[in-house]
Amino acid sequence: MHIIGARRRTQGRQRKLYDCSSVQSAISVDLDKFRGHLYVLDGGYDNCQPKVIVYDLKTYKYIQSVELGGLNGSGLTTLVVDARPFKAEMRVYVGDTHSGRIVVLDPDRNIWYLVALHAQNYSGAVIQDYRRPEVNQEVTAECIAVSKLHSSIYLTSTRSHDLYTASFKDLRNITSYVTPSVKDGDVLPVGLRVRWEGVKLGVSSGLYADIQGGLNYVYTRDFVAVRLSLIAGGSPVTAENHKVLLQSYDLLPAVTKIFTDNTNYLQVWALNAVPNSKNRHLVKINTLTL
Repeated sequence: MHIIGARRRTQGRQRKLYDCSSVQSAISVDLDKFRGHLYVLDGGYDNCQPKVIVYDLKTYKYIQSVELGGLNGSGLTTLVVDARPFKAEMRVYVGDTHSGRIVVLDPDRNIWYLVALHAQNYSGAVIQDYRRPEVNQEVTAECIAVSKLHSSIYLTSTRSHDLYTASFKDLRNITSYVTPSVKDGDVLPVGLRVRWEGVKLGVSSGLYADIQGGLNYVYTRDFVAVRLSLIAGGSPVTAENHKVLLQSYDLLPAVTKIFTDNTNYLQVWALNAVPNSKNRHLVKINTLTL
C-alpha cells in the first residue's frame, strides 16, 4: 500500500499529457525496498516512447528515467524489480505480450536488452550458451513473478493456460555479466532455459509469488483468486495443487495486479482496474500465517 500512496504523491508529474519526461500511461509499478525507490513502467503515448521512471520515496521526487525506445508500449505488461544489495546491482524485468523474451533494464548503466526464452522439458532450468538464440514463440512472459524462496521465476500469459518456470539464479547470472558492447534492444548471446510446469485452471490475471513460495493469480472466468503450491521440477500442475482464497464477481471484477504489503509481507491484495461492489479498487485475498 505504500506504493499506491507514493503514486498519489507524484500525480502532478504523471498527468502532464504529451510531456514525455513524465508518466503518460502507467502500466505497472514495483518497489526497491533497499533504496526506497519506486519504479513505474510507462507505456508512453503518441510521440512519447515507453520508459521506466524512478522516484525516490524518501523525498517523493523524480530521480531517473530510462527510455525503452523501439518497444511497443501497448504490449508492455509487467515490471518486476530485482534489487541485489550484496552486489550493489539492480535489474528490472519487463514482461510484454510478445512471446519468447524478457526485457531487462539495467538502470545503473541506462541500458535495456532482451533475454531469449527457450522451452525445455528437462527436470531443471539451466543455462546454455546460445550463440544465435532462436526465440521459442510458445514461451510467454506477459506475466512475471519471482520467488526468492524457491529461486524461481514464473512466466505465463493472460491468454494462455500454460505456466513456465526458470531458475532465478540463472537469470541473475545471465544479467550480471553483460559486456559494455551491449546496446539498447540487443538480444544477449546467452538464453534462459525455461520448463513447462503444466496448465493453470484457465486464463488468468495477476501473478504474484508470496514469501512462503505460493503462486497467486485470479482465474478470470470464475472470478476466483487462487494460491498454487508448486515445486519447480516436480509433477505438472493440477487443480488439486490450488487453494481457493476468494471467489466473488462483486469483489474481483477486473483484477490487474496481485501484491503484498511492505511491512511484514503477510497480507496479499488484489488490485482491480475498476471499483468493486464496495467502491474500492483493492481487496485482501489472503493473510499468510507465520
